[in-house]
Amino acid sequence: MRIIYNICIIYVRTHNATGNEERSRRMSVKWKGEGLIKLRDEIDSWIPKEDIERGEGRMASMKEFEECRTSLLNLTSKIDFEATKFSLGILICSTKEQSDGLCDAIKLPTVMFGRSVRGILPFLKTNSMRTIVAEECSHVLRAVRELVESCIELESKGADKVDPTKVGLVTEYCKRFKMRIPKSDKVACKRFVMKSILQIKDTADEFQQSLSSNETGDDDDLLMDDMFLIGDEDFGDDGEEKKEMTESERSIIESAVKVFRRCERLCKTYAQACVSLPDSLNKAQTKLANKLVELSHKLLSVVTDLGCCLYVPIEKESKDDIANHAKKLKEFADQSLVLLLQVPTIKSEPKVETRIRKICSGLKSALDDLNKK
Repeated sequence: MRIIYNICIIYVRTHNATGNEERSRRMSVKWKGEGLIKLRDEIDSWIPKEDIERGEGRMASMKEFEECRTSLLNLTSKIDFEATKFSLGILICSTKEQSDGLCDAIKLPTVMFGRSVRGILPFLKTNSMRTIVAEECSHVLRAVRELVESCIELESKGADKVDPTKVGLVTEYCKRFKMRIPKSDKVACKRFVMKSILQIKDTADEFQQSLSSNETGDDDDLLMDDMFLIGDEDFGDDGEEKKEMTESERSIIESAVKVFRRCERLCKTYAQACVSLPDSLNKAQTKLANKLVELSHKLLSVVTDLGCCLYVPIEKESKDDIANHAKKLKEFADQSLVLLLQVPTIKSEPKVETRIRKICSGLKSALDDLNKK
């Protein structure tokens, strides 16, 4: 009887101790979770919003921008360091003071980073620079937010290790911020124009390849012979026949590819014009740089729409659309000439001006040829 009594006493004490530990753990989860939620919401509030317009009044000088850029780069290093420290300790810290200390340590550089970006964005000169800074800042802050969010979830489950990929994401975006923030507005503008150039080139290459494939014949016929030899008839296209390109369609696509190449060449002159601008832009040069980027986007948009009309079979409706797109591209050629001749280095160099005029007239000639098809 005495033995049974002792066993019961041991059970009750053990159960009470376990219950106390569980209650203590739940209390820890509660205050730690509340701290993490506050941290997450604070970071969330500093993520840049879309379509930030330039502020009224003066623009940031080159010196002010360089100082801000250096400060932001230093803050990303601090964020990376604190994120690693935070991930190693937040789930295993045993006191509220330790948890709050880790949260405050990562919150300080992160909030300063978001506040600095929000402060400088409205006063950056070009739309391109504003977009790049806002996007790269968002990537960093969202990565930190995801790290904190994952810690909230893991804490509620009683886990003691943070997902290393979440920490790696913070490190990756902090390093990317350092590499991708341009040193000047003209570099930012050139980057956006280059994107348009590459996409126009891809469109031209795609249809050039379709012409070559149709001319030489694909290897599909040879492959189909092998399929039937091994008895795997399910590899076919359920009776769908490949559309053959007619001579008329080939002629249209060939002319369109020439137009694409001319558009690519014209877009390259935009990039060269951006690079020729000074590092520190005045208001007129800023307006010019923004227009060059905007025109490159419009050119790309029409090239993409034109490309969508070139897939065989080319019906009458598609031919009407091609004519409309060609008309828009002609207007862009005229706008480009007017805009490019405003660039100081082009105005002052007769040879360069002549070359620009030839590029614009060459595009219009290619468009006239396309309209005849």
